[in-house]
Amino acid sequence: MFSIFVYLLILCALGTFISNRKAKEEHTDDSTIEIIGALFVARVFPILMIEERANRHYVWLSVDLFLMSAIVLLLRRIITDSVVERLFLMLLIYNPAPVMCILAEGMASKVLWASSYVILLAIAYSCSDILSKKEIRKVGVCTALLQVALSGIAYAVFYKKMSFRAIVQSSGNAPTLLIISLFVMLAMLATIVWLMITGEKIEKKSGEEKNLTESVENAEPLEHPETVETSENPEIEETSEHLDPPEKKEVPPVKRVNHRLFDRVDILLMIAITAVFGLLAIFRLGSTKMPQTYYTINKENKDIVLHFAERTNVAHVYVFLDRKAHASISFSYRDGEESEWTVSNSKEDIKRVFQWTDVKVNKDATSLGLVYMGKAEHYITEIVITDKDGNRITPVNANKYPELFDEQELFPEARLSTVQTMFDEVYHVRTAWEFIQNTSIYETTHPPLGKTLIALGIRAFGRNPFGFRFICWLFGTLTVPFFYLFGKRLTKRRISGIVAEVLIATEFMHFAVSRIGTLDVIIGFWIIAAFYFMYAYLQANKQMETYAKQYLLILAGGFMAGFGIATKWTGFYAGAGLCLLLLLSFYERKSMRENKQAIIRLAAVCVISYVVIPFTIYLLSYQEFVQAYGGTLWSQMTSNAKIMLSYHEGVKTPHIYQSEWYEWLWDKQPLLYSCVKVSDTKTSSIATFGSPLIVWGGLIAFVYMVYLWRVKRDENARFIALMYLANLMPWLLVHRTVFIYHYYPCIMTLILAITYGIVTVSGQKKRYIVVLLVAALLLFVMFFSEISGLPIARDYINDILELFKTWRFA
Repeated sequence: MFSIFVYLLILCALGTFISNRKAKEEHTDDSTIEIIGALFVARVFPILMIEERANRHYVWLSVDLFLMSAIVLLLRRIITDSVVERLFLMLLIYNPAPVMCILAEGMASKVLWASSYVILLAIAYSCSDILSKKEIRKVGVCTALLQVALSGIAYAVFYKKMSFRAIVQSSGNAPTLLIISLFVMLAMLATIVWLMITGEKIEKKSGEEKNLTESVENAEPLEHPETVETSENPEIEETSEHLDPPEKKEVPPVKRVNHRLFDRVDILLMIAITAVFGLLAIFRLGSTKMPQTYYTINKENKDIVLHFAERTNVAHVYVFLDRKAHASISFSYRDGEESEWTVSNSKEDIKRVFQWTDVKVNKDATSLGLVYMGKAEHYITEIVITDKDGNRITPVNANKYPELFDEQELFPEARLSTVQTMFDEVYHVRTAWEFIQNTSIYETTHPPLGKTLIALGIRAFGRNPFGFRFICWLFGTLTVPFFYLFGKRLTKRRISGIVAEVLIATEFMHFAVSRIGTLDVIIGFWIIAAFYFMYAYLQANKQMETYAKQYLLILAGGFMAGFGIATKWTGFYAGAGLCLLLLLSFYERKSMRENKQAIIRLAAVCVISYVVIPFTIYLLSYQEFVQAYGGTLWSQMTSNAKIMLSYHEGVKTPHIYQSEWYEWLWDKQPLLYSCVKVSDTKTSSIATFGSPLIVWGGLIAFVYMVYLWRVKRDENARFIALMYLANLMPWLLVHRTVFIYHYYPCIMTLILAITYGIVTVSGQKKRYIVVLLVAALLLFVMFFSEISGLPIARDYINDILELFKTWRFA
């Protein structure tokens, strides 16, 4: 419920800000569709955010909408000015208190729900015909804060079970939220009353002034002097005959305008910035060597017995698994040939593949035994045994198990991410390797295309960290020039392309996800490419370019959307945003609606691009499943869809790095991919989180985009705002365990918002842009070690990089 509470507060703040600005500029151009959209996000959407909805929620929602309709009719009777009427209508729609009350149980909540409407009506009736529009806007802000306070009371009383009695009696912990809400409510009521008493009033015109004003307004306009014929004035004609003719000035030759959007300079800049990013991202990407040969253990071949030349301390046993995780192994030791075997670790679970798993034994022994406790086959690539001083111990019978001791030189002193898998690579890389081996598939929680692409890197460079990260590095690098293209298209200015490309090249999360073998950077690339082609189409459509070019751009966007959906289901979120932008474009182009043939052609192209092509790509991506299990593409696709749906509905296990959607907005909880102690003073860690410049500055830029969209009717701003919302709002409906990397497509959109905002605001003043780019570069250098895994002093991490308590990197 707290998630809904935060959503309503954000929506109320944003809606009030935009409504106030529109009232200031006296805009009343909201269409019926826009008002219906506002009702959906403010009333229906919060209901959809509830995990367990009941019929009573829909009943009370219907009652609420009916009551709102009645109040709208009353507002129209009470308020005569259309601007003021629209202001209070928006206050009514974005009022958060009714939603919090109708979601709560009990009649007390419904009394507060009705009270919120009564208060708003009373304020509208009291001040609409008394105060000036400037003062009414102030009243509107106070009314919004008053409604926020009422929603805070509803949340505190009905959900947090805070008691008014506790405030009076001062018993227990003070209900802070309730106290603050009460204080704000009383303060806002007092402020509204004060504004009504002392505020600027409407000037009442006397009858004489009123009649004079009406007569002036109704008077016929005078004939413009330019329309008077000069022939009626002979004196002027006579004079004009003696005037010297004006000197003819030489007209300078017309300079040919280059209509190409991107020229040679753009290409060079694009390549240069991309090359710098690519070189930095490939630095220490991963080793090209990893243990390859493996020893098979199963129910029949389950014992591994190792003997040492003399009694020695066995402190650690490092096991490197191939392909299959969760090998259950019992470790036992024997101290002397005559002694019996003693169990050290009864059932050790070797959980991760392509990693050195440390099993602590800490026993003096002459022999060491490993007994496989499972039934299915598992594969051990290498075993390394060390004493308490870190010295390696080679068994005297190592030649009996050559696959386990033939690559000892590959064991690293520090088990950094450069020599083994990290985080979710254990799932995606493993599945990519299974695709290559044509064996049973472990990771089935996402569509196959992303793992198929990762497998291409493994085929090219081998099964090693460099090989299984190469494709992600490639996609991350290719994303960088796309931002130059996008930025340049937004404003037709080269500086915006440079800003967008530099910001994505220095963005923390983009750099981190480009260096790990997971699906995030791949789906991010498809999403940004799909929106780029949609934006290019909208421009071509607006400029009335050939239908052939428009259809090609739509087809290109459809392919990108199809690749995205076949990589991760989050591609559906972007697809919904693309469809909305397409529908808006069609609705606003009247000439298109009147051309039936054009409508039919466009509809056919859209169906092919955003239905047929994505479905075909998605279906064909299951070829690996058919090769592994047989059957048909359709049967494998449908069965895996059920598995994915069941998995994502059931992932609710708490995780140390999990975070909610509203926590992504301010970078509350970074996700640690890897953290390895290099020495007593140095640590190598890799975290993914957004650059503070992008995350925090991006929120300001997003609000500015909404302002430009809703008040200035800026189509570019609308595109960026809807792109951001399309990638964020579906997560408000998700109730599984989520992480900050799910915010990655939104972070990319915020870069576009910052780019468009800073170029629009700065105009010809480049110093703001220079400050922005310098800040981005400095932050990137400052946090480079934390997003690249470069070993660095732990004191630097603790004292400099961990800006907040929730930022734990070492």
